Amino acid sequence: MANLGSGVDSASVISEESSSKRLARKRLGLIIAGAISAMVIMAIFIALIVVRVPYVIIAPGSATLLDKSIIQIPDNKTYPHAGGVLYLTVRVSDGDPSVLRWLLAKVDDDVSIEPREEVIGCATYSESARLNEALMDQSQNSSRVAALTHLGYTVRVSSTTVYVTNVVCDAPAFGKLQLGDEIVSIDGEVLNDAAEVKSAVQPHAPGEIVELIVRRDEDELPVSVKLAGKEGMGYLGIFTETINEWQFPVDIRIDTDRVSGPSAGLAFSLAIIDELSPENITNGRRVAVTGSIRPDGIVGPVGGVAQKAITARASGAKMMLVPKGDAKIARRAIAEGELKVVVVDSLTEALAALKK
Repeated sequence: MANLGSGVDSASVISEESSSKRLARKRLGLIIAGAISAMVIMAIFIALIVVRVPYVIIAPGSATLLDKSIIQIPDNKTYPHAGGVLYLTVRVSDGDPSVLRWLLAKVDDDVSIEPREEVIGCATYSESARLNEALMDQSQNSSRVAALTHLGYTVRVSSTTVYVTNVVCDAPAFGKLQLGDEIVSIDGEVLNDAAEVKSAVQPHAPGEIVELIVRRDEDELPVSVKLAGKEGMGYLGIFTETINEWQFPVDIRIDTDRVSGPSAGLAFSLAIIDELSPENITNGRRVAVTGSIRPDGIVGPVGGVAQKAITARASGAKMMLVPKGDAKIARRAIAEGELKVVVVDSLTEALAALKK
């Protein structure tokens, strides 16, 4: 007798099995796709962190009051005053930033991004740091000279040093001389002035070798360079600057910790004058100041002015002294009326501006 009550259709069973397999394959495909997507996202994230780009990021730094913790002068020569001078710093990346950091900087209106070559040329970051340390020493000495001379003291040069301030990319000196190197001698002739580098090199014919002794990180090193030709004369491919050491009639010590570069020179000079004068030159105000300074009191341009203006505003300062040519940059960085930006060309002009 036929079994009419089994109730199970074999085609239905096969169909359900096929559907189950398709669902399993679909789930597996989704898992694999998800894993691949996660790997791609992870790879992109790692690339954003690991891959470096050749740019320098300049961000607002700090506004620091030049008080007795930084400008140290014997107490019997100083006068107490309210207010004071604020010197301004910026935070500069000390290595090529990651893509992620670069992207974050791109959307920050307070930050500037500059191609690395425009900031440090072909040099390394460590070379640039060494040069900036030397420039800070020079800035401190120049500020002492300018301030003391203004106050009527006589300051004399005790010795000179010739520093490498730039090496031309692909020039004969590239890869041999570094930023911040002190050139002691060329072909046995001791140097006392940067102008002597040119006079020592140019008499050589292109292709000849010059022998230099340089001081780098306290070590004296011999360096041989085969000259190229430029206008028929020997060509080394460096820029140099003479930095003086001075005999100071007043013991003035400046401690800025790890801050380097020349841009605080004017601020140092004003703070020294304020300390050594019975008159309160800032009239009790806190005044933000930026600008390099020469021993003769001439004020020079600096970098990162926009970020320094932002820092000055955040400090609560109502006046900011800046070198000629930097005022427009400073004013564009802040809203009108937030900070009075005053242009000065010299220490004398800066002192006059503070009296207004």
